[in-house]
Amino acid sequence: MSRELDGQVAIVTGGAGGIGEGICRALAGAGALVVVADLDGEGAAAVSAEIQADGGATESVRVDVTSPQEVGALVRGVASRHRRLDQMWNNAGIVQVGSLLDVSPEEWRRVFAVNVEGALFGTQAALRQMLDQQLDPTFQRRGLIVNTSSGAADRGRPMLPAYGASKAAMTHLMKSTAAAYGDQDISAVALYPSSIFEGMWKEIDVKWGELEGLPPGEMGRRRTSESLMGRYETPEEVAAIALRVAVMPGLALNGRIVVTTPSVRSF
Repeated sequence: MSRELDGQVAIVTGGAGGIGEGICRALAGAGALVVVADLDGEGAAAVSAEIQADGGATESVRVDVTSPQEVGALVRGVASRHRRLDQMWNNAGIVQVGSLLDVSPEEWRRVFAVNVEGALFGTQAALRQMLDQQLDPTFQRRGLIVNTSSGAADRGRPMLPAYGASKAAMTHLMKSTAAAYGDQDISAVALYPSSIFEGMWKEIDVKWGELEGLPPGEMGRRRTSESLMGRYETPEEVAAIALRVAVMPGLALNGRIVVTTPSVRSF
């Protein structure tokens, strides 16, 4: 087990599966104490137990990221138990599949509540704690805040209007955080993973395919054809890049977008 993050305390929302689970495993494997936070409390506890069985240090907490009170209590509790919070990974997210004309106000608001407000509340709660703690001498920063955004933030997709708009907002939130708090030794970064054929992308593949009369798997095939890898990424591959973000000292990545696997359309 690597000890690059020895002594660091991290919270990962949406940590019960997919990319979030991968990030939890990578950070814990590098020596961080990781708080696996998710609306699925049982799932978070299961991931936490598996990491502990592998020798990692973890806790699990059920949290609704759309509640500023719950997110605030999560951060305060972690800081109370461990005296600081070094990393906040705003990773929880949902998707809505449908045309722009068909998306309902309720669907739009729900996507923004989880993706954007969840990241906002996580950022605010983390900032309050990080601004009140001393500079970490090893990492030369008071804290790191990472928003799991998406390439959909920069490229419109016809059946993902709410999702794409929410991810664009998450990226801008990161940039605003970086501009406002970089001079106080807090680094903010946006992570742009490629597609992972678990959970969310399975849902996208099925629902988008149904809307366009395509067989299961076809939307996924089209998506992976845009990737330089020619296939889906795995949570472990995304987590490996996330770990490089976590260990980068100081403000080297402040305000930056980190793309895990570029699409050919990025060039």
